[in-house]
Amino acid sequence: MSEKKPRRPLPARIQAVVFDMDGLLIDSEPVWDEAIDAFCRARGARYTREDAAACMGRGIPFVAEHLAARWGWPLEREAQVQAICEEFAGRVPSASACEGAERLLRAFQGVYPLGLATSSPRWLAEAALKPRGWWEFFAQTVTGSDVARHKPAPDIYLEAVRRLGAEATACLAFEDSPVGCEAAAAAGLFVVAVPGAHGGHPPAADLIAPSLTAAARTLGLPGGL
Repeated sequence: MSEKKPRRPLPARIQAVVFDMDGLLIDSEPVWDEAIDAFCRARGARYTREDAAACMGRGIPFVAEHLAARWGWPLEREAQVQAICEEFAGRVPSASACEGAERLLRAFQGVYPLGLATSSPRWLAEAALKPRGWWEFFAQTVTGSDVARHKPAPDIYLEAVRRLGAEATACLAFEDSPVGCEAAAAAGLFVVAVPGAHGGHPPAADLIAPSLTAAARTLGLPGGL
């Protein structure tokens, strides 16, 4: 996959840039899959590729609801979310950084106010980013703990730009999943998709690129190669 020209112009003045986390900054989607499968195996079930595709980007409460409906066990949302997150927390140190993630964060630092918009609970986002020294890159962080509705609802992005004191239409969003792109587009941001291993062409994206640095290069932003 190679980047092409964006389908619409960048904002005349970029007021802020907002990043997703899982699958964009950290290659944590395989780790999530392992954690959820371990949760399922303990209950005599499996987490399939079809399940992963249905749940991608939607947050762990949705995963718990999906699995309860899929396998017919009682939904105990809070306890099940906690159990899945604990499985993930034990594995997240093994997750690698996505290509160009730290380079782009460093290149953007001091140029644009940065926000984080992740469906992961706050304590897990901190566990994933703080040991890498990345948490301090973000002026504002909005997580699944902070909003009632998760992606593809626009709430996380609307709250991020509100906290950043910016106008949504003057902000960029970097995402990897179609669901995340849909959320950012619904909030009014210019959406840059880096699908990575997922592949595909998220329909809500304004630009699709093979890496973060390639996206920055195409858009003429700092950090491009």
